Amino acid sequence: MPSSSNVNTVVEKLQKLRYFNGEANQFWSEYIDLIRALLNAEYALLSVYEDTEQRWKNLLLSPQNTPQTVGEEQMATLQGMASIDAAPAYSFTNDVANNRSLFCAYLKLDESNPVSAISFILPGKEHTPELPATLLFKLVSDIPNDYLRHLKFRQSGINNDAAYEVLELMTTLQSSHKYSETALSLCNEIATRHQFSRVSLGWVEQGYVSIKAISHVNKFKKKMQLPRQLELAMEEAADQEQEISWPNDSNEVVYRNHAELARLVQCKNIHTLPLRYNNEVVGVLCIESNRVNYVDELLRLRICCDQVTEKLVYQKQKDAWFGRRFLNYCRDKFSKLLGVEHTLTKALGILVSMMLITLAVIQIEYRIEAPFIVRATNLHYITSPYDAYIEESYARAGDLVGEKKLLISLNTDALQLQKSSILADLSRYNSEYEKARASNSLADMNIAFSLRQQTKVRLSEIHYYLKQAQITSPIEGLVVEGDLSRLSGSSIKKGDLLLKVATLDQLYLELELDEQYIHEIKQRFTGESAFQSQPGLHFPFELTRINPAAEVKEGKNIFKLEGQFVDKREDWWRPGMSGLAKIAVGERSLIWVLTHKTTAFFRLWLWW
Repeated sequence: MPSSSNVNTVVEKLQKLRYFNGEANQFWSEYIDLIRALLNAEYALLSVYEDTEQRWKNLLLSPQNTPQTVGEEQMATLQGMASIDAAPAYSFTNDVANNRSLFCAYLKLDESNPVSAISFILPGKEHTPELPATLLFKLVSDIPNDYLRHLKFRQSGINNDAAYEVLELMTTLQSSHKYSETALSLCNEIATRHQFSRVSLGWVEQGYVSIKAISHVNKFKKKMQLPRQLELAMEEAADQEQEISWPNDSNEVVYRNHAELARLVQCKNIHTLPLRYNNEVVGVLCIESNRVNYVDELLRLRICCDQVTEKLVYQKQKDAWFGRRFLNYCRDKFSKLLGVEHTLTKALGILVSMMLITLAVIQIEYRIEAPFIVRATNLHYITSPYDAYIEESYARAGDLVGEKKLLISLNTDALQLQKSSILADLSRYNSEYEKARASNSLADMNIAFSLRQQTKVRLSEIHYYLKQAQITSPIEGLVVEGDLSRLSGSSIKKGDLLLKVATLDQLYLELELDEQYIHEIKQRFTGESAFQSQPGLHFPFELTRINPAAEVKEGKNIFKLEGQFVDKREDWWRPGMSGLAKIAVGERSLIWVLTHKTTAFFRLWLWW
């Protein structure tokens, strides 16, 4: 064990570590060295347990000047001690073969820190009983927690001081209503509060930095060497978008203009801080100081710059003339619109805008749809000439017939009987007429003459009906309706429709148009038609007639239109065929074509 005087010295140093103001790595290095000296250990190792990898990680070996080969051997030995379960507070093992003892103690830090352990190699087991080692370590094991609490309080104090300084600075700048006044006040306040040699503010304009204010200088000429060199140094920081300090031996930043500025002004330290607004560098603050250590003050300066930048941007825009403010407004909006942020949203917005512009600008031929049926111009109705029975039918729907071709034969048996009866009556009336004339009976002769004439008329009627018994086609065409092949022997009445015969050389379209489109239609409009049987073929037509009165069909009003085919008739066209016609009514925009029905619906629905 160390002597009493040495123990007292080590304990005093350990007590000072409770309020250590340095960094954490410096604290742990001194702490493990002092603990090793207190326990008179040959080696000490600080380890932490990583939950993610489920293993102990070695951080620090004391003494630090241990040769690498020896250090690796000792760390392997101590790592075995740290691998013991951390449930007990201490672990103690005697290494008789090597005449030494292995001691491992676990630090109980707060929950925000990982589990830590310090392992020791103590020389000679007879000189290092377990009890004194554990007692000595227990006395100083709470020092890390005191240091961590002190560090937290110290950082909190720095943050409070920075917040107070920012609040005081913003209060001071609140009285400045112009951009130039605020910029100069900012430079003067920072230079006075922190005792800097000079503080300058530059502003980014059109990609270059322009000097706006220099502490304790009301007016300066920008063409002078000092302002120009300040601008170059600020541009150096703005282009790299990071703080730059001089002197600097880093190879990761360019600081040539900073070195030139330091040479020009004979200043020991130069530091430039970019001012950011909406993640863009809008200005640069340059600090010149002959003080060596002002690192803690940089944190406060960063906070001050972050808070005052928005005020400077606002006043800069406000002080500009109307044209400049309008251009800045447009630039900001376009930069947000064309920037890299929210790429998907902007791409969708651009796509939608292009679609809307395309729909509004591009004009296409608007065509109104209407179903049609092919009709024949010359259509003859074949009807029954008198009451009779069908003898035989020679044609049915779909048959091509020639002019005077026999279509239907009617049974003439009844007519023949009537004819025979009428001929007998005629012979009798002739005999009565001759008999009255021979007897010079004028009255009887006149009666017989009248009955004979009446019988001749009846005979002429029978002859007419007999001629009509053979029904023929009045024209050459197509039977479009009627099939009497299965009605042989059935009776028909005078005027009954038997067949329809239509000519094929003159066909027209009969269109059924919805009333909502009738205002768009005029005669001589053209269009195209497609038959249901041949939808791939389109035939042009021209409107020739618009029925002025609407008709009700299937619960809605329709107007019937007539159209003539422009091209020659196809051989397969037949009356009664149907399809879809499209009438061209002029050019319309795409957006009108897609929305006019919806617009018309809402106009009627919202009208009151």
